[in-house]
Amino acid sequence: RSEGVGAVLKTQKKCLEIYPPEANNLYTGCIHGMGHGLLTWEELNVGRALKDCDFLDKQYRNYCYDGVFMENGFLELNREFNSESFWNFCTELNDSYQYNCGRYQAQVLWIVFKENIKDIGGECSNAPNNTFKTTCAESLGYFISQRANGKVKEVINLCGEISDDRGHNFCIIAAARESIFQEYQNWLKNSLALCQTLSGDWQSQCLESNEQVKKIYNRK
Repeated sequence: RSEGVGAVLKTQKKCLEIYPPEANNLYTGCIHGMGHGLLTWEELNVGRALKDCDFLDKQYRNYCYDGVFMENGFLELNREFNSESFWNFCTELNDSYQYNCGRYQAQVLWIVFKENIKDIGGECSNAPNNTFKTTCAESLGYFISQRANGKVKEVINLCGEISDDRGHNFCIIAAARESIFQEYQNWLKNSLALCQTLSGDWQSQCLESNEQVKKIYNRK
């Protein structure tokens, strides 16, 4: 309130002091929280809040964007859902924001369609480009993993309700990642089992994704 956007970099510095990146990655949540706060500070103007995030060092901006879009997703739930214009919100933004935007439009779909996987998967498949199709399916995989507490059979059944093969595969990959991130019971065994339901390059991508998330979040 007193320093305006000049405080953004100061807040980043403080996040990194409290949560040193070399020790853990808790700083990501700290910066993510900035996005939530910036949208409120900018009187719910998404464009201005995203530009505020751009004052951060480049490697930290995505966490801030996520916070902006997550906060906005809660607001979207109060508006009438229009399938034809739903993705316009993201496509009208600068390219640098679209990946993160797509992630949190899936949050809106999850609630609008009352967790109906088939209907949500259909909306993901109808997204206007591959970026949104991918991020939407991945987000659906995260939600499914959370709903199933990482249980393999339930994840497979729920992701199986997605009729689009590409969307189904990204759903499984994301669910495996979420199982590791949340450290659900038997997460190591279960994340591997999920990848083994895929074949060829998809399985390789899933296994590589598992290794990445284990490294990032120091899961052993």
